[in-house]
Amino acid sequence: MQQEFFGLLPKAISENRLSSYLRAQDNSELEGYARYLWNIALSESLYPALNGLEVTLRNGVHSAGSSQFGGENWFEQVLQPSEQANLQKIRDRLSKQQKPSSDIHQLIASSSFGFWVSLFSGRYEKVLWHKRSFLRDVFPYMDNKLRTRALLSKRLNQVRKLRNRVFHYEPVWHWKNLEQHHADILEAIAWMSPSMRAIVRLQDRFPEVYRLGSSVYEESLLGTITHSMNQEEPNQVPPITRRAAQADVTAPDGSEIRLLIDQRHRVEGASMVEVLLPAGQVSRPVWHRTVEEVWYILEGHGQVWRCPPGADPATVPPAAVGPGDAVSIPVNWRFQFSAGEEAPLRFLCCTIPPWPGMDEAQPAEYGGLGPPTV
Repeated sequence: MQQEFFGLLPKAISENRLSSYLRAQDNSELEGYARYLWNIALSESLYPALNGLEVTLRNGVHSAGSSQFGGENWFEQVLQPSEQANLQKIRDRLSKQQKPSSDIHQLIASSSFGFWVSLFSGRYEKVLWHKRSFLRDVFPYMDNKLRTRALLSKRLNQVRKLRNRVFHYEPVWHWKNLEQHHADILEAIAWMSPSMRAIVRLQDRFPEVYRLGSSVYEESLLGTITHSMNQEEPNQVPPITRRAAQADVTAPDGSEIRLLIDQRHRVEGASMVEVLLPAGQVSRPVWHRTVEEVWYILEGHGQVWRCPPGADPATVPPAAVGPGDAVSIPVNWRFQFSAGEEAPLRFLCCTIPPWPGMDEAQPAEYGGLGPPTV
């Protein structure tokens, strides 16, 4: 069934594009397609930062130019032929769309990120950036020792290359320095507006998406394939699942997950996994948006902290757990757990409804068991 399902995708995606996600050492095509989905999620998660930088940059440069050169049409005085030609193309396009081509704000909003980045090239050193006050107006929160046109040109061109790959659906999952690129974008926004950076962070899912990796999409793909199989072969007896020797995925809270029961077993209302937290470790505090969980402790001793919505987390004490104990995790409750020093904490976890995917678990700012260690 898996081979048949994946056999239909190369025509839709193209074999050339898929080759960027498949590796010779892969055990199955599943791993390559999971990377393809992860790349889509990474690109999506980079959008808030890229949006924040582009909007803040063009408005900052325009505001500084208007102030420095005495009017909103300041660029008419400084632009070189190539940039003038770009602006004229924008005016022509706006006219065809029956939009006011003389509206300066419409012109700015319609100009490309590459246009604004080009203004930081060496060609404009003596036209724009010889005035230190111009740089300071655009990047008022940047360290004076770092605030140079050359450094900013390099940083913005790096962002432009990443932006172009993201917006043209190219692979970025394999960039070893992708985390640094993301951090550089946020830093550049903060150089212009710390408030804008704070707003971007409200929607910024990149750290979590990057940390979880592609393995979570393997689980989602298996569920999709199984659901299709169940629809086509309704009388097939579901398989017996045996606990895997190695973890299938890492949970958002940092624990090891071994998949047991899900849609592959014709169960639509719940899913079940085994959770293992190594001895002496503390999980990341999280909360669930739509699912509730029931845990049954199999092995080890530890602590579980659960905090209801709206409660002061500092006033909620943890509870000790051990083999034979059952624990409920209600929807929207923050929770964290730890394993004792002697042995890992291992338990069955039943999720109701079935685990929907990586976006379900959200990080909590505070955990009642202290800093996480996984």
